[in-house]
Amino acid sequence: MTTSTRYYFVDTNLFIQCRPLTELDWSQWQTFEEVRVIVSRPVLREIDRLKTSGNDRVGRRARATSAMFRGMRGQTHKLVRPQSPRVVLSVEPQHVHDAGLADGLNYEERDDQLIGTALGFARSHPDADVRLLTHDTTPLYTAQGLGLSADVIPDDWLVPPERTETEKKVAALEAENARLRAAEPSCSICCLDQTGKTIDEYRASYTWYEPLTDAEVDGLMQALEARFPPATDFGSREAAERSVPRTFPNGIISTKEVFIPATDEEIGKYRDEAYPQWLERCEEVLRERHGTLLAEAPALAFTFLAENTGTRPAADALVTLEARGRFRSRRRRLRMATGKRQATTARRTTPGPGHCPDRPLRRVAAGRTGLAVNRAIPEVS
Repeated sequence: MTTSTRYYFVDTNLFIQCRPLTELDWSQWQTFEEVRVIVSRPVLREIDRLKTSGNDRVGRRARATSAMFRGMRGQTHKLVRPQSPRVVLSVEPQHVHDAGLADGLNYEERDDQLIGTALGFARSHPDADVRLLTHDTTPLYTAQGLGLSADVIPDDWLVPPERTETEKKVAALEAENARLRAAEPSCSICCLDQTGKTIDEYRASYTWYEPLTDAEVDGLMQALEARFPPATDFGSREAAERSVPRTFPNGIISTKEVFIPATDEEIGKYRDEAYPQWLERCEEVLRERHGTLLAEAPALAFTFLAENTGTRPAADALVTLEARGRFRSRRRRLRMATGKRQATTARRTTPGPGHCPDRPLRRVAAGRTGLAVNRAIPEVS
């Protein structure tokens, strides 16, 4: 249900600090048929004073407001909103402040002049709903103390504060600094995964091989010696020979095999050098096996792409990458392949121990002793 009219004696900040009247949300007063925005004489004088403030926002808005007021001469009001509620702007300099309040108000102050004028109108119109509309704290409390109802201008009506001259100078310097920096090399660095996709976070799993303990190495060496024990049988120590006939298509070659036994020097070298050295190499391989496995594991590869987005070449630029955590850096070497430089990572490998050394046995020496042929072939002595 709508009621009658509400009369607002508005403060100057409605025109200086707020968005235009037509852009404001008046829906909270939709229970009223009309909201009359009254511009009194103290506000007119304040607007005239502020319009000479220079080229800042206060001066510009004061001049625009003064021009709007001049354009309303000869009109009873200006329509701001047609309905729900109907909002009209009315310039009414004829109202004067209540002289009986001179003891409680300082009429040399614009705010007190505004409050005194609103109170004078309210007392001469006792049935009207008269209120003060301001965003300033002092006039709110002053009006409350004198029995005049007052409402606060909503914060969402306000425009953002204008930057001060110092802030404008800082913004200008920052813009100039950005312009000058754009005229220099500017490195942009991003990280790419193995598919070449830009990533902000790299997640991967990696198997870490721990070295074998001394007890584990000893157990493996005992099993190895049990599987491949040192040889003790080196064959007959006596030399021997035998004839072995070998048949060919056109005759028979008579071959003699001579068996030469292993010497004491060969047996000693096997027993004292070859076999112990083989065991040492096996133990070394076992102790270094974790390093070999780590070197053979696929590398967790990712790429840092550095790009100069500035307007000048980045000659002799130094790009530093910092890693935190358990990272190990590896030296990379360059090799030439198909006319391009390629980076390769040197992998550590441990040579295998080789086969268990063979025991020295007697050797076989073969020699031809004669040739028997067919009659179609001349006899060979």
